[in-house]
Amino acid sequence: MASVTQIYTDGSCHQATGRGGWAYFIPELNQKKNGKGTNTTSQRMELKAVIEALRYCKHNDISDIEVITDSQLIVECFYGRYKAGKNLDLWKKLYKLTKPKKVVFTWVKGHDGNANNEIVDELASYKR
Repeated sequence: MASVTQIYTDGSCHQATGRGGWAYFIPELNQKKNGKGTNTTSQRMELKAVIEALRYCKHNDISDIEVITDSQLIVECFYGRYKAGKNLDLWKKLYKLTKPKKVVFTWVKGHDGNANNEIVDELASYKR
């Protein structure tokens, strides 16, 4: 059985300015990446974090993946329990990147002491 690669993701945005940030962290590989966005939303930054993490996995032949996020929207939409009404451009990219891989999504409560979630929360800060 192949081992599952855990990836923590997060996104953030300041509503008044539209400045945002996204990040992912793969503890097993000590791989971290983050970026910024302008004229954006928290949801777009959350999705961008997952997309960038899955792109990294695609380029590095990582196929058994657990995405751990504090975004209930991402988890619920991915499993079809909610319908993605906005950001369809990003949802299409996300779904395309999950097709050839075994990907599961797990929700973790944000700001609740999960060390890896706190790392991506800090990396995704729009205040950087």
